[in-house]
Amino acid sequence: LEPMVVDQIFWSSKPILASVHQEEPGAKECRERMKRALEEALVPMRQYIERFEEFREILNVVPEEYVSSFLTEGINADSIRKKLTSLMDLKAGVEDRIPIFMQVGPFELSLDSIRTALQQRYQNLTNLFLSEVAVRTKHICDELNKRTEQSLKRLKASNDDLEG
Repeated sequence: LEPMVVDQIFWSSKPILASVHQEEPGAKECRERMKRALEEALVPMRQYIERFEEFREILNVVPEEYVSSFLTEGINADSIRKKLTSLMDLKAGVEDRIPIFMQVGPFELSLDSIRTALQQRYQNLTNLFLSEVAVRTKHICDELNKRTEQSLKRLKASNDDLEG
């Protein structure tokens, strides 16, 4: 760098800086200090991530697959009611379990968007359950209505034969 900056001076050779070897004491010490500093900096981040560990399952699930797998397990109306109540309670509990702000090291983070996203996730699951139950209930009602109409047709048909 010097020959480029001071180009009016005669240089008998180009000065070359030697590179630092990884086993040199100064390099080892610097690497260890950096490693300790990074480990200390990760402590608040781990605390931040642990705050949301309980929501990992709900965040990683594909809503449509979750609903369809639950509804194919031979369910009844009571189990659907319990599941919907559970989802609504979990949605309401998000506000209690996640604060508005969280201190992470020297920073204060707003968790409002995360709270809202989790509540929307629970609401979407609830809506999917309700729509799927509505579709299945309509299908069952249509099938029962068809059977009833067939029975009414047979009852209304005039029977000439008393035994038939």
